[in-house]
Amino acid sequence: MSQTLPCGPRVVIIGAGVGGLSFSIALKRKYGYQNFTIFEKTDAVGGTWHENTYPGCSADMSIHFYSLSTDQKPDWTSSHPFQPEIQDYWDGLSKKYSLTPHIKFGTVVIKAVWDLNASCYHITFEDIKTGTQSITSAEILVSALGILEIPRPPDIPGLCDFEGTVFHSARWVDMKLDGKCVAVIGNGASAVTRRPIEKETTNFLIGEHLPFDVIILATGFRADKYPLHIEGKSGQTIQDYYDSKGGPTAYMGTTVPGFPNLYMLGGPNTLNTSIIFTEEVQINYSLKLIKPILDGRLSVVDAKHEATDRYNEVIQKKLSGSVFVGCNSWYRK
Repeated sequence: MSQTLPCGPRVVIIGAGVGGLSFSIALKRKYGYQNFTIFEKTDAVGGTWHENTYPGCSADMSIHFYSLSTDQKPDWTSSHPFQPEIQDYWDGLSKKYSLTPHIKFGTVVIKAVWDLNASCYHITFEDIKTGTQSITSAEILVSALGILEIPRPPDIPGLCDFEGTVFHSARWVDMKLDGKCVAVIGNGASAVTRRPIEKETTNFLIGEHLPFDVIILATGFRADKYPLHIEGKSGQTIQDYYDSKGGPTAYMGTTVPGFPNLYMLGGPNTLNTSIIFTEEVQINYSLKLIKPILDGRLSVVDAKHEATDRYNEVIQKKLSGSVFVGCNSWYRK
């Protein structure tokens, strides 16, 4: 018996983390849509909850903020459970909504280029194990890379000359720390949720000359640079657009002028309390825009430069009196 192939405009989602899974679930729940592919560079879903495995990795706020509104979980074991339990939650949703057949694991997207004549993106991707590159096309492209994607090492003179072990908390090295003198640089979520190991000595206030065996960098991620090469209809990349505006800029933090049918989850100025809630709002907004394309009534949706500029003028005005303007952290330059 022959199997019916999915039909309709093609959707490509980059990343099988929280954003990518949430977008896929919404596509299925709201529209029953099946013609989508998720490219995931690792071997499992979960994104940051799959990749961050440092001791003590846990929720940094009430766990109910980490649940989808469509799939709430009342039986968490605690208010701030550890990484394995959160990872199990997203694994479970992937199985519940049969997302695995849509996911290409071990595959990294290299670039995406908008074809003005064909009204689609040509997407180059690579099999991480073999290094083989291939090209596919999609009318709709969803960037679900997440902001916790690329670790940001601190710019500390002499750090590269340290003769001990140095690693970022997001790239945890499984080593014995018993009896080691350990320095943790940073006091954000990764630093405060990291669980001290027995007999571990940790100095949180480092003087000028203190000996250490291991340095753990809990210094956040690169959030001010867009890590993927995506070209829009003028040949401009996302990063080119950011640079032309003096920093990350988007309409509703989701769409970028000159990049038709591209939707960014966790885009500029979207972080607020729960990234899950924020991305659900972004997803609902995006689905309204892509519905006419899925139905065949439109081929392209593109944000206007003027509307984007007006929106960001309002955002910057509201931010001007906030702590973020004077805050020196990985959230901004």
